Order: sequence, then C-alpha cells, then structure tokens
Amino acid sequence: MTQSSRHEKADLRDLHAQYHECYSHLRAHMKAVWQVPTTVSIAGGLVLAAFQFARTLIVREAVLILAALLTFTMYVALTKHEFYYDIEEKTLGVLEDQMHLKRIQRRSKAQTGVEYWHLTEESQVGFFERWSANQTFKWVMIPILILFVVLIVFAAVYDP
Repeated sequence: MTQSSRHEKADLRDLHAQYHECYSHLRAHMKAVWQVPTTVSIAGGLVLAAFQFARTLIVREAVLILAALLTFTMYVALTKHEFYYDIEEKTLGVLEDQMHLKRIQRRSKAQTGVEYWHLTEESQVGFFERWSANQTFKWVMIPILILFVVLIVFAAVYDP
C-alpha cells in the first residue's frame, strides 16, 4: 500500500466520521423542532387557566404574559434549530459529494444537477409536502403570539 493510498483512506475515514457526527446533530435539531408544538400547547393550557381559574387581574395578566413569553422563547428556539438544521443539511451534501456518494434528498424541491439515490419529481410533490415543517411551525407561531397580546389586552380591559 502506497503512502498516497493510506492518506486517501484516512481522509475517507475522517469524512465518514464527520458525516456521522453532522447527521447526528441534524437529527437532534429536527427532534427538538418537533417538541416545539408540545410547548405551545402548554402555553394554550396556561391561557385556559388564566381565564378559567385566575380570579384577580394581576394573576390573569401574569399567567398570560408567562404563556406569551414561553411561546416567544419557543419561536426563537425553533428559528435557531432551523438555522443549524440548514447548515448541517448543506454540510451533509458537501460531504456526500466529497465521498463521491449519491445525495439523499432532504427537501421537497430537489437541487438541479445533483444525483440522488431516489428523486421525487416535483410534479409528484403534493401541496402540503411542499411546506417545510420548520417554516410551518414558525408561521403558525406568529399568529399565536399576536393572539396572546390580544388576550393580554383583553384581560386588562375586561375584568369581571
């Protein structure tokens, strides 16, 4: 075995290790993204508790503000996880190219000029399949945050 081929094997092992590390980080970020709706539903429970059980205005406002802050925090976390997910997804593509592998299609819309293991044609992608889960969560959370602000104002104005 020549010195050059030993270096190539070592480089390939390094790329392989980087690929596995990057993929595990990608999976961890995606797992965290799917936990966000649970937290938002907890915030919804806080809203219910604020109007059902809180008898004083100050307690109701505090619970609603807590729910809004929790939702805003999850929005920021979701944005950050999506940011790193995109970086890791692109890194995996580069590593696949460097290892001379066919790519795995990770988005609904495939990149042109890239060879994939399995390619879903754009004409086969349905309406909802075109949506990114991350983007959908983010766009749904914005009206929820606006709703919390409205509820906070409503609770301050309407004191039974």
